[in-house]
Amino acid sequence: MMVPVILGVFVVAFLLARVIPANPALMVVGLQSTAAEVHAEELALGLNLPLWLQMWHFLLAALHGNFGLSIVTGQPVLTDLAQRFPATVELTVASVVIAVAVALPLGILSALYKDSWIDWLAHVISLTGVSMPLFWLGLLLIMVFYSALHLVPAPLGDLGVLYAQPPPITHILVLDALLEGRWAVFWSSLRHLILPALALSTGTISVLMRMLRASMLDVLRHDYIRTARAKGASAWHVYMVHTLRNALVPVVTIFGLQLGYLLGGAVLVETVFNWPGVGSYVTSAILASDYAPVEVFALLSAVLYSVINLCVDVVNAAIDPRITYF
Repeated sequence: MMVPVILGVFVVAFLLARVIPANPALMVVGLQSTAAEVHAEELALGLNLPLWLQMWHFLLAALHGNFGLSIVTGQPVLTDLAQRFPATVELTVASVVIAVAVALPLGILSALYKDSWIDWLAHVISLTGVSMPLFWLGLLLIMVFYSALHLVPAPLGDLGVLYAQPPPITHILVLDALLEGRWAVFWSSLRHLILPALALSTGTISVLMRMLRASMLDVLRHDYIRTARAKGASAWHVYMVHTLRNALVPVVTIFGLQLGYLLGGAVLVETVFNWPGVGSYVTSAILASDYAPVEVFALLSAVLYSVINLCVDVVNAAIDPRITYF
């Protein structure tokens, strides 16, 4: 099912990009150009062809590894994405770490101490996180922690202007600085990372926490939990082995969907925080009517989302032996 899903996403993204009320040829030749120059550029870009033929040409070129040139940077789109993708991975991984570190303990405690103050606190955090738009939350965090409290640096990228990029080993800035032992660079990059990662993780925290709470409460009502208690198993063994493992199956499924949400949310967060990742690159491409980066990003997102869902199915089978696919 991955193939039709990927193709369907690409077709929708391709058509939506063409709906943007702007002319890429005009963006290339400039606003002061003549109609003849604009028409010549349209012919060069193939914009005079029917939409289905433009789509077919793009797919054929993509199958040969040619995803087109960006009219903004003048470089191949794959080159631009390869340069910016590590920054998006860094931001996404950091937000996943924050989400798991907050959602798992709060979800477990919320289920074990139902209707207590811990449960109500989890309710408030969940409702707040799922209700706030990412771009508004990002601006709010900037206003509080940068403008008012001066605890973090200005949201102008992933590293302070006084520091040089460390030699690329993993192409993840925080990790490269750590491996190189450049502690000043590591601290600067970490301080730049914390706010966008926190903003991006809020929705995932809310969803995972609520799902884990509901799943654990459901598992705690099963007969095998009462049997384990009756046999004298410790509370830690009952909760962490019998309850948590069985409760994780729906949570892992939702977590896989949330990874796709994080990739999409990164577009907004990177734009607000001027993060040099794929999201800000795609935003610039949309504003410039640069079709190729938008289409390639949609295709890449569909592939990653499908692969993540496939991995979730495999992990679920590993967690619960009752789940089989063959």
